[in-house]
Amino acid sequence: MTGASFVIQVHLHDDRWHGLPEWPPAPFRLFQALVAAAARGARIGEEHMKALRWLEEQEPPHVLAPFSTPGKSVTSFVPNNDLDAVGGDPDKVEKIRAGKIIRPRLLFHDPAFVYIWEGVIPPEDILAQLKDICGHLYQLGRGVDMAWARAGCMDSAALARIREAAGCELHLANTGAGASSLPAPCPGSLDSLVERYSATRRRLTAEASGRRGKTSWHFRQPPKPRARMVCYGCPPRRRLFELRDAHDETACRPWARRHIAQLTAFLRDRAARRLEGALPEQTGDIERFLIGRGAAEADKARRVRIVPLPSIGHAHAGGAIRRVLVEVPQGCPLRAADVFWAFEGLSPDEKVDGATGEIRKEGTCRLTATEHLSMLDHYGVRGGPQTLWRTVTPATLPAPRGGKKGLSRLVREKRAIKAVRQALRHAGIAAEAAQIRVQREPFDRNASPAGEYAFSERFPAERLWHVEIAFGRPVSGPLIIGNGRYLGLGLMAPVVARPERRREDAPDAFVFRLPGDGLPAGKAEQLVKCARAALMALDGARHDGGRARTLFSGHEGTDTGPARSGSHRHVFLTAPCSADGRIHELLVIPPWLADHHPRTQELRKKEAAHFAAITSHLRAVYGPGLPRMALLPAPEEDVRRHPLLAPARTWESNAPFVTTRRYRASRDSGPEDFLAEDIRRELTRRHLPLPRRITILRASPAGDGRWKGWARLDFAAPVSGPFLLGHESHRGAGAFAGFV
Repeated sequence: MTGASFVIQVHLHDDRWHGLPEWPPAPFRLFQALVAAAARGARIGEEHMKALRWLEEQEPPHVLAPFSTPGKSVTSFVPNNDLDAVGGDPDKVEKIRAGKIIRPRLLFHDPAFVYIWEGVIPPEDILAQLKDICGHLYQLGRGVDMAWARAGCMDSAALARIREAAGCELHLANTGAGASSLPAPCPGSLDSLVERYSATRRRLTAEASGRRGKTSWHFRQPPKPRARMVCYGCPPRRRLFELRDAHDETACRPWARRHIAQLTAFLRDRAARRLEGALPEQTGDIERFLIGRGAAEADKARRVRIVPLPSIGHAHAGGAIRRVLVEVPQGCPLRAADVFWAFEGLSPDEKVDGATGEIRKEGTCRLTATEHLSMLDHYGVRGGPQTLWRTVTPATLPAPRGGKKGLSRLVREKRAIKAVRQALRHAGIAAEAAQIRVQREPFDRNASPAGEYAFSERFPAERLWHVEIAFGRPVSGPLIIGNGRYLGLGLMAPVVARPERRREDAPDAFVFRLPGDGLPAGKAEQLVKCARAALMALDGARHDGGRARTLFSGHEGTDTGPARSGSHRHVFLTAPCSADGRIHELLVIPPWLADHHPRTQELRKKEAAHFAAITSHLRAVYGPGLPRMALLPAPEEDVRRHPLLAPARTWESNAPFVTTRRYRASRDSGPEDFLAEDIRRELTRRHLPLPRRITILRASPAGDGRWKGWARLDFAAPVSGPFLLGHESHRGAGAFAGFV
C-alpha cells in the first residue's frame, strides 16, 4: 500500500468473536454497526446520513485481522417464538426449544480489526462525521461482541507497523472466485437498512374481522438489506526456487517425480537446521511450523508449505521436478524472509554427517530463487480459479487399495472417495466436491502409477491414490490434499478446457443472413424454432429411423423427453436484433463454443464434422406465420468478426437473460443482485471467464418466479464469445454482443 488511506479500527473488549462462519468480519457488518451507532432511536441526523452515503459508495476495503482459530462449539437450547404451538401455555415452553450452536473464533494478539480504504481520503467534513459515528460504536457482530472504534487516515508505514506488531493477516478485496465471499455496502445499502428497521417495527399488524371484531395478527417478513458480494483472500508469501546445476547455474538438474517425498523431507530438515542455528530462540516455532513436530490442529493453517512442482503443461514437459515453491502463511510466527533465506542454496543430494554436520559429499544441484513464474499458471496459482482438478502426485488416503474387480473393488473405491472428502476438509478447502474419481493409474502420461511414490511406513503403496475432483465452484491453487500434503504428495493441477484448433472442414459457427429487410424483432422466437425444426429434419433424413440426434434436438434418442445429463449437448440458435430494431441474421452455434465444460468439449471430437455437414445444408426456413425465407451463409471472415463471436472487453445483452433459478424475496437480497449472481453462476457452470464487473441495466419479472434482465459484462482483457446464458439460451435468449 502506498500513500495515505482512510481506515477504521475496531477493537473488541474480549479476545473472541462470535460471527462464524463469516471471517473476517464483513465490511457490511461494520457498516451495519456504524448505522446503529449513528442512530438516535429511529432517526439518523442529516450530517451522519451524508457521511454514511459517502462510505457506501466507496470500493470494498481491505481487512487487517488478527490471526485466529475456531473455538469449540456449544449448543444452547432456547425457546423459539412460537408459544401458540403449545396452546400459549408457558409451562410447556420446553417443547418448543431449539438448539442454537455457539462457536466463537479465538483471536491471537490484539483483538482488533482494521478496515483500509486504500488510497481514499474523505473530505474534511465527511471525515469529522465518520469519526463522530465511530466514537458511538458499541458492538461488532452479535450482542456479546462489545467493541469500540476510531477512524482516521494512515500512511503505508504506519499500517505496516500495525501489521507487524500485531501479527495480523491482510485480507484483500476482489481476489477472484476462489476466495471467500463477504457482503460489502453499495449504493442503496443505507436506505435498505432504514427501510428494514421501519418494516421490522411494523411486521406484526392487527386486523379486526367478523361480527365480534375478533383480532387476528399478521406477520410480514421485513425486506432484506441491500449489499454486494465481494471475494476476499489472504494470500501467503511465496518464493519459487529452481533446481540448478551446482557448477553451471544456467542448466537445470531435474529430480525424479516419484521421489518427491524424499526431496521435500530433505529440504525441510536442512532448512530447519539452518534456521535453528541462526535463530535458536525460535527453535520451538521452527519445530511446530516448519517441521510440523508437535503441531496442533490450530497450527495447520500457519505451517510452512514446501511444494516441489513437476513440469507439466506440455506433452513433452517430461514431468520431472525442476522447481520448488515455498509458502509462508501470513499468520506464521516465522518471518517469511528468514524462511526463504533458509532454503536459498540448499542441495538435495548433498551428503551430510548427521552428528557433526560435516559435508561428506557435495551436491550436484542447488536451490536458486527465480522470477520466472509461468509454471505457477499450470497449478492454478496465477491462471485463475478452476473447477476440475487432477492429482499430479498421488494422494495418501486412509483407505487401502485392494480387490481387482467386482464388488470388492467398488467398496474400496467408495471408501477412498469418502476419504477424499475428509481430506478436503482437513486441508481447509471449503468448496464442495460435486464429483470424485479415484484410480491407481496416473492422469498424466509422464507420471508413474500411484504405488511407485511410496515413502517410509507412513505412506505405503496401497494407500496412494490418483484423484480427480470436480468442484461446485472454481478453486484457486496450489491444491494439495491427503496425509502426505506436507511432503508433496497429493499435489493437484487444474484441467483447463482449451478448444482445439479450428479445421477448415468443420467451421465453429454458422451465420446466415436473411434477405431484404429481414424480420421484425418480435419474430425472433418463431424464427429460432423453425430453424431448429429444419435442422432436425435435415439430420433425421440421414438416419434410417428418421430421428434427429441429441446435438440438434436436445432430446435423448431413446426418450421423448429432454436430455438430463446436466451439460449442454445440443446447438444454440439465436437471432440478434440489429440497431434498426429488425432481425437480419440467424446464428447456429455448437455447444462446445458456448459451454467450455470438459464434458461438453469432448463432443467436439465426435460431433464437429457432423455439425458442419448438417448445418451447411440449411438454406431456407418457413413455418406458421413465417414466410418462406432463403438463408445466405456469411463469409468465414465475417463470422470471425461477428459481434457475438469476436473478442471484446465489454459485452451487453442483445436479448434478455432469463434466470435459471426462481426468485424468493426471503432468500435473495434484490432482483438486480439476484440477476447478477445468476449470471455469475452460469459463467462458472460453463467454465467461461468471469467478468470484473456485472452491471444490471434493466430487470423485470419473467413469470414462473423467474426474472429477466439486460446486463453489461466488463472484463479486464478482451475475451472471445459467444455468451449465450440463462434458462432460454438454446432458444435465442441471453445473447450478449461485444463492444471493443
